[in-house]
Amino acid sequence: EFSRVLKPSGRACAFWNLRSRGEFMDAYETVISAHCTDSHEATRDRAAITPLLGHQRTLQASEATFSSSQPMEREAFFGRVRSASYVAHGLKEPDNFWEALDKLFDKYEKGGMITFLYDSIAVVWKVR
Repeated sequence: EFSRVLKPSGRACAFWNLRSRGEFMDAYETVISAHCTDSHEATRDRAAITPLLGHQRTLQASEATFSSSQPMEREAFFGRVRSASYVAHGLKEPDNFWEALDKLFDKYEKGGMITFLYDSIAVVWKVR
């Protein structure tokens, strides 16, 4: 599709926010893995990036990684969690899941906030 819509000298760019490591983020990952039926979609790896970089039509790819964060109060945290596809597609025991998240927030909050940490990856490439 990029080949069709870009000019011959055009470039494409894509961004990914991969959840970073850390005590809170690891605990969040544990809750997600235990309660979400589609938790494999909640990946921290480069599963979508690697095939793009190796694609036969990808030329002159460059990549940059930087840290980013998303601080949230309790209501925003629960809203963020509800918006995730791996939550929307199925919870094994919804009541237990929301209770576990409530406890997670209480354990890791500082000043009424928790912070999601990300490794944000940007890839720019030329399309053959």
